[in-house]
Amino acid sequence: MHSITKLLLCTPLLLAACATPQERCLSSASRELRTLTRLAAETEANVARGYAVEEFQEVRERMTFCEVRNDEGQVVERELCRETDVVDRTRPVAIDVNAERQKLQQLRSRIATEESRVARAQQTCLATYPQ
Repeated sequence: MHSITKLLLCTPLLLAACATPQERCLSSASRELRTLTRLAAETEANVARGYAVEEFQEVRERMTFCEVRNDEGQVVERELCRETDVVDRTRPVAIDVNAERQKLQQLRSRIATEESRVARAQQTCLATYPQ
């Protein structure tokens, strides 16, 4: 793995490790609200489109020529080899729009309840971990 790739994968962990106790508390307090908000936005988009969008991976194999190198790095032969490519794709999926509307109403109701809980939890965080 390249060092840049490792850095990008580790960045969220590093940022979490650098967060103050207050920041971690505030983030933890709002985690469920962020999830509900994301789900509501996705459901709203599905209703507006009239269908959902499913993500999947398509695996493709292809034949190509590979180079065989000696210890000095010189190409000594070429041989036929198989390579596998993985491509991220999306496809439309039929939905029951009325059921999605009902789901959206339930999510909005849960969001309202969760916003009240988050406000209380954030006040606790601020009182527990003053800066």
